[in-house]
This record gives sequence, C-alpha cells and structure tokens, in this order.
Amino acid sequence: DLKARLGVARMVCLGNSMGGYGALLFAERLGADTAIAFVPQYTMRLDFGERRWGEFRPAMHEDNLDTLGPHLTGRTRAFAVFGAEDLRDRMHVTRIRDNCIARVHLVAGSDHNNLTVFLKRQGVLAPLIAAMIAGDHGQVARLLAPFSVNPGQGPT
Repeated sequence: DLKARLGVARMVCLGNSMGGYGALLFAERLGADTAIAFVPQYTMRLDFGERRWGEFRPAMHEDNLDTLGPHLTGRTRAFAVFGAEDLRDRMHVTRIRDNCIARVHLVAGSDHNNLTVFLKRQGVLAPLIAAMIAGDHGQVARLLAPFSVNPGQGPT
C-alpha cells in the first residue's frame, strides 16, 4: 500500500486539464482517498475525438490514455469540475457523468481556460478543495451553488 510506504494517512490527487485527467486516471491505482479534477478529459485517445495536445502525444504512453470509466469505480471519492461555457469540454462532461462514479459540477461564467482563476477570484477555490478533501459534499454544494449549472453525481 503506497500510503503505508509513504507514512501518510491520506492521499489526494489533484490536477487541472490534462493533469486533472491524470488525477482521476491514477487515483484508484495509487489508493488515493480523493481525486479532484478541474476541467479534465474523459480520455486522451484520438478515437474519442480529443485532438488537443498534439505536440505531447509522441511522449504519451498508450496504456495511460485510457478512458476514465474503468478507473473511477467508487473506491476513491472523485470530483470533476468544469466551466460550463466551454463547448470542447461538453463531451468529457457527458462521458464522465455517464461512465464514472464521480461528482460532476458545471460552473457558469467560466470555461476550460479560466475556471480555477474564476473560482479563486470568487473566494471559493481553497475552501472548495478543502471541502472535497474532507468529503463534505454539502459544503461543496453550498460553495458552488451560486455558480452551479446542473450539479450532480454519476452512476452510483
């Protein structure tokens, strides 16, 4: 167990965009308690229509480009937060909601490029992350309520 080897009581994976995808992809493999992703992708595979990051693709390992469904089974508490104004991210929102056990939140007035800056300017980014780590879903909902569009949870 990685937590025992590291001597830690709790492990959190957190990332933004491609890093958010990585946080969600590896959280259960690592035994993390919580995974927090801002504007993540559901997959990095070209056959799912994800065309961004062409310059990074040659260095990517194919076995790490999988879809998130098999890797978010409920063993790790997972959150995915998206800016509601980004058309490119909509396919990822839908796929995460439909295929993963993760709480998905859409934030009005923000997009892929400015979500975390928007949340920070609103004074909710740090308390939001703290509430997610604590597993306080009520506090997460209260913090996001002024900005939320169709908050929800994927299959349970």
